[in-house]
Amino acid sequence: MSLLKAVESDAGQRGIQKVTHFRLVVGEYSAVSIKAMDFALQHLTTGTILDGASYELVTEEARSQCQDCGRAFRPAPPFFLCPGCGRGGAPFTCGRELYIDYYEGE
Repeated sequence: MSLLKAVESDAGQRGIQKVTHFRLVVGEYSAVSIKAMDFALQHLTTGTILDGASYELVTEEARSQCQDCGRAFRPAPPFFLCPGCGRGGAPFTCGRELYIDYYEGE
């Protein structure tokens, strides 16, 4: 809901009366279900300036960078180990976010 409110607020400041399309990026390990987000968007936009807008939900692949050997890699469960040196605990560089990429309106 806070993402939709952010779009509504920004659109209002720009004089946009109707949002026609928007794109949300969901990180692979953001703990957000794409199916649940899709369901929520279908219902939460009703009666707002986003009502009837088309949208895209894009999953961003997770990436990490090992702090020991410096290798960038795609972390894989269950242990998320670096394929270069085998160490764990590398921070995610992307794949845990949830953000509005852009929106269009009139």
